[in-house]
Amino acid sequence: MRKYISENGLTIYKAASLAGVNRTTLQKVLSDERNASEELIQKLLSVLKLSPAEKAELKELFAIQLMGEDIYLQRQYIKKSIESMAGLDSWFSGISGTVGTLSLLPDAESALLQDSALICGLSAVRQLLFTCASHMRRRGPGELLLYAPGNLPALKALLLSELSPADSAQPLELRHITPMIKVPAAEATPLTNLDILFHILPFTVSRHFRYRVYCFYSHELLPEPVQHAFPYYMVSGSMVILLSCDGQTALCLRRPEIVSHFRNLFLDSLGKTTSMMLSQTSPTTILRDMLDRDLSPGSLHTLEWQPCLSTFLTEDMVEKYVRPDLPGRDEIIRLGCARVRQLSSMENHSCIFSRSGMEDFAQTGVISDIPSQYAMPLEIPDRIRILKSMYCACEEDLEFLRLTNPITFRLSRYFFAALRGDDSLTFCGVDAANSTFNYIEITEPSFLEAFRDFYQYLPESGLICSKEETLKAIEESIRLLEEIL
Repeated sequence: MRKYISENGLTIYKAASLAGVNRTTLQKVLSDERNASEELIQKLLSVLKLSPAEKAELKELFAIQLMGEDIYLQRQYIKKSIESMAGLDSWFSGISGTVGTLSLLPDAESALLQDSALICGLSAVRQLLFTCASHMRRRGPGELLLYAPGNLPALKALLLSELSPADSAQPLELRHITPMIKVPAAEATPLTNLDILFHILPFTVSRHFRYRVYCFYSHELLPEPVQHAFPYYMVSGSMVILLSCDGQTALCLRRPEIVSHFRNLFLDSLGKTTSMMLSQTSPTTILRDMLDRDLSPGSLHTLEWQPCLSTFLTEDMVEKYVRPDLPGRDEIIRLGCARVRQLSSMENHSCIFSRSGMEDFAQTGVISDIPSQYAMPLEIPDRIRILKSMYCACEEDLEFLRLTNPITFRLSRYFFAALRGDDSLTFCGVDAANSTFNYIEITEPSFLEAFRDFYQYLPESGLICSKEETLKAIEESIRLLEEIL
C-alpha cells in the first residue's frame, strides 16, 4: 500500500486527505500497528491509479489479512475447483472435441502389447492410460481396478476418452481406491484432501464409467521415490500398469501371475477401505435414500445449478408429471409426495443456485436432477406457480434463496453439494444417460468444516447476488413465461 501511494506521487498525508480517511489511522496501517478496514481499502482504491492486477493484489492481501492465509487459500481452492467443473460441462453433455486432445497413438498401443514396457513423461503416461481405457471399451464390458491418489495428474486422461456409439450402452466399470491424509498429519491436509475430492467428482457424472471410489487414511500421500519406485497401479484385463509416485513413469506388465497378484492385492485392500460413494439406479431407492438422509430435523444447505425446485412442487404436480408407464409408479408417487412434504417442512433450508439453471427450468420445464426417464417436463402454468412460490419464499425470508454472481462465480450444471446439519456433506452426480444417481457422502471433519466455512462465507464474498437481485431475476423469469401464455 505504501508502494502504491508513493508511485502515485502522493504523501501519506495527501493520500489520506484525498481518500477522506484519518491520517493517523492510515499511518498505523502502513506501520503494521493495526489492520486495514474494508472501508479504508475501498476509499484508497478510489483515489489511487492502479491497474486491474494491482487492485486485485491489494484486495487479495486485505482478504488474507482479514481471514488468515490458510482460510483464504482454502476458500479460494473450493471456489476454483467448483468453477473448474463448469469447464467440463460440454464434455459431460457428450459434445466431442471440447476437452483434451488425446487420441490412440502407435507408441501407446505398442506399449500395451509388450511386457515390461517402460513409459516416461506425464504426457506419455496419460496417453497410455487413455489408450488402455479405450481398448477395454472396444472389447465390451470390462473393469479397471485403480489404486492411486485421486489427484494424481495422469489420471485425468481416463476422463478424456470418448465412447463410440457402438459401446455407449456399456460404460466401463472403474473401481478406485484412493488414500486420504489423516488429520492432522500435515499442514497441507485440508487442501490435499480437497484436491483429491475435486479430482474424483467428475468421474461420478461420467457417461463413460460406472464409478466406485473407496478411501483409506494414511499419514503420507506421496511416498518418497527412493523408497517406493512404483507404489500405485491399475489392473486392466490381462495387464497391470505400475505408476510412479508422481505418475510420470509407468511400467506395463503382462505376465499372468503378476497380473493375478495385483488383482488379488486390490481385492484384499478393498476390505480395509471405506466406500465414499453410493449409487442408486431406481426411482424408489433414490427417493427412499433422500427421505432417510433428511429424516432427522436439522438444516439443509445446498449449492447447485438449478434451485431446489422439489421444495416448491405440490403433491398434485408429482402425480401429474411422473411418467405414466414407469414401473412401480404408485410407489414412486407416494415417496415423491413424502419427499415434497419433508422439504417444505424444513425450518432451516437454504439454496444458492445459478441464474442459468433457473432460466433453463423456466424455458424447458425440466428439473435437472430428475432424469427424463422418470418425469415429464412441467407445463408453463406449473412453472409459473413454482417460480412464484420461490419468489414468496425469498421475499418473506422463509428460505435463504440467492443467485450466484455469474461474473465472479460460475457453477457447473452437474454440480450439487448439500450440507446436512453438522455431520454430513453430500455430493450428488446425476448420470442422466444411465438414470443413475451417484452420491458421495462425506463425514470427515476436515471436509465438513471447510465446506461449512465456505457456505457461511458466501453471503459476504461477492460471489452471490443480493436478495433484491435474486427477486428481480425470478420476477423476470415469471414475466417472460406469462407473456407466452
